[in-house]
Amino acid sequence: MCLSGGCLKRFNETEIKNSVDADVYYKFRKFFKQQIKLRNPENIYVDCAIVNCDAVVDVTNHSFHHNMIQCSSGHKFCIKCKKEYEHEKDACKDVNILLK
Repeated sequence: MCLSGGCLKRFNETEIKNSVDADVYYKFRKFFKQQIKLRNPENIYVDCAIVNCDAVVDVTNHSFHHNMIQCSSGHKFCIKCKKEYEHEKDACKDVNILLK
């Protein structure tokens, strides 16, 4: 939302990204992720494990298929070892370690 007094304009993420330098945008994304987590403290969140992806995944009610999870950017990674998903069927079996 615009910070000018009385202005009700809401900016989408693309407008913000195109209006600020990379450092400010990085800080914005970091703050945005923290706000998601703070607004829903009862949920369990995992940051995307792929380098340079700042997506956050709500795994509260997620059903895991061989510990694989997918972020909103389409990256697939193992919920347990946090590596790009390339596992065999029985690799990284115990996802409960993360959720305890």
